[in-house]
Amino acid sequence: MTKAKHHVLVLTDDKPGHVSQSLGIGHALDSSIEAQHHHISISVRFKSLRFLMRYLVNTLPHKLLIPTLPVFYRINGDYKNYHNPIIISSGGNTLYASIVLKSLTGGLNLYSGSPKQFNPSMIDLIYTVVPIPNLANNVVLDLPPVNIEKIMPRSSANIYTLLIGGNGAGYQYSKKDWAILVTAIKEIAFSHNIKWLITTSRRSGVFIEELLDQLNEPSVIEELTLYGRKPEKVMSRYLQEAEVIFCTEDSLTMVSEAIYSGKKVYTLHPKVYQPDQNDANALEKYDSSGFIERHPIESIGDVSVNKKKLIQVLPNINKQIYAPVLKKLRSIPSK
Repeated sequence: MTKAKHHVLVLTDDKPGHVSQSLGIGHALDSSIEAQHHHISISVRFKSLRFLMRYLVNTLPHKLLIPTLPVFYRINGDYKNYHNPIIISSGGNTLYASIVLKSLTGGLNLYSGSPKQFNPSMIDLIYTVVPIPNLANNVVLDLPPVNIEKIMPRSSANIYTLLIGGNGAGYQYSKKDWAILVTAIKEIAFSHNIKWLITTSRRSGVFIEELLDQLNEPSVIEELTLYGRKPEKVMSRYLQEAEVIFCTEDSLTMVSEAIYSGKKVYTLHPKVYQPDQNDANALEKYDSSGFIERHPIESIGDVSVNKKKLIQVLPNINKQIYAPVLKKLRSIPSK
């Protein structure tokens, strides 16, 4: 059967987690429709006017708001010349643009995340991993959409991967937390007879990178990528080559990408952590579903790796994403 052709407008606010979710939805659609993707980078000009933007879009006819798009946003990309496109976005700053563009183009808008104070009826499909009560257009996914190619569940024997985040999203890592982690890295290498692939991220900071640099010896670490010194895109390769994955849980995007590898994933949290309710519910869901095993950093040395169950069978998230879109598209003519 020939796939229908559709223009897909991917709105991004340049925040990595939001960009990953938007692109993840786009990748999922590629498996069911013939899509021509158009990436449009947007940023709010005046953060102080976000309240006004929400008020206007919740109360006025949206066609009246079309001229305000370049007023409220810096926009890099063509957004005017499309008929009935699929509009994808994630992150609250994109919602005003998504809703107004739907009015301008007659398209279908898909959003990943909580609609916050925007009227959810103005969004065609809202993707979340935690259900939003009494919302008919809420599509509840087992895992969030992420911008990662399918990783074949192969691995290198006796290689563990560690993904390290940093302060933020309610997580506060002390020097003691980092010191415990680095000590455990060495102990696990010898007790499990493995070597590590380790990468830090933009939030990790100088202290943990210096500790890792001091630990960087061939008997412990196979490869070390310090983001603060030399950013490199090693995530996909590290996930593919790992037999087991450890990951700090301050970044849900990072945790999700680890889960998508199909490997056994152990998440780590510091002594001081208080994620918001949505993140906490998502982590609980992943844990109860068996996608992750959660541990405090101080007990990482006690983690017992189950060598008999290193590969997980994941649900078909792509189908969960595109199936409700196909139902919606039946009522919208494609160009």
